[in-house]
Amino acid sequence: MFGDIHDTHEFNMLSVNEQVKRLRESLLKRQKEAEQPTLRDQFAMAALQGILAHSWRTNVTDEGFAGDAYRLADAMLAMRAAGGGD
Repeated sequence: MFGDIHDTHEFNMLSVNEQVKRLRESLLKRQKEAEQPTLRDQFAMAALQGILAHSWRTNVTDEGFAGDAYRLADAMLAMRAAGGGD
């Protein structure tokens, strides 16, 4: 009888340890995925490079440049979703 309780406890601990392991792996995977730039981020990075390389504006803040880049990225995504710019 006592052995059965011990065996059940050991099984439950293994189950908990396995659940913790799976949760940790899932969290690490999500964290790694979150660090990957999205297509929107990639478009914004490309747009920002062009904006900064060809900008004649001197009174724009960093936030203004970033906002312009993401507005362009959003426009690119919208055009892409509509079938391209042909």
